[in-house]
Amino acid sequence: MKYNFEIPTTRAAAASAILAGVVATIAVGLFLTKQVVDAQYLELEAKTTQIEALQRRVKLPIVAASASADESVFLGGANYALAANTLQQHIVEMIEQSGGKLVSVSVETPAAIEQTSRRVIVQIRSELDNDGLQSLLYGIESGRPLMMVDSLNIRRTAQADNLKLDAKQSPRLTVELRVVGFFRKAGK
Repeated sequence: MKYNFEIPTTRAAAASAILAGVVATIAVGLFLTKQVVDAQYLELEAKTTQIEALQRRVKLPIVAASASADESVFLGGANYALAANTLQQHIVEMIEQSGGKLVSVSVETPAAIEQTSRRVIVQIRSELDNDGLQSLLYGIESGRPLMMVDSLNIRRTAQADNLKLDAKQSPRLTVELRVVGFFRKAGK
């Protein structure tokens, strides 16, 4: 009796190839499923963080609503020095209300060409957290007197880099900004 060994070997090879294909398909499917689950987990984590940030912002003190129609959009003071002092005090109060710490504040001296200008520029350096920074910027851009952010530079403080922060605590930021305000000259 002769046995034909080629047929069972071919069947075994075909079965092994099919089994390897099924295993590979299952492995790729599991890998893709894991990737989808990881992506959904990251998305859920981001939304949870966003909700927590919004809940913290709800607890912040309310910034004064927009000013009444009769309130001037100009800084108080009839000359440059008084207007600069008014702007400086206003910004310092806003930083303190936002829970920040003032590091330095200075008034930019106008160039000879700008002597006739009604523009006042104050440079501020302070330390704030994310929520305080948002509150400060919102107050500057939407409040009265009319002020605009000319430049903004934000860095994490060196202490925040060295300390391990709680997941719910936002890091301290060093904020340097230039704020521009306008005043009405005397007799105008």
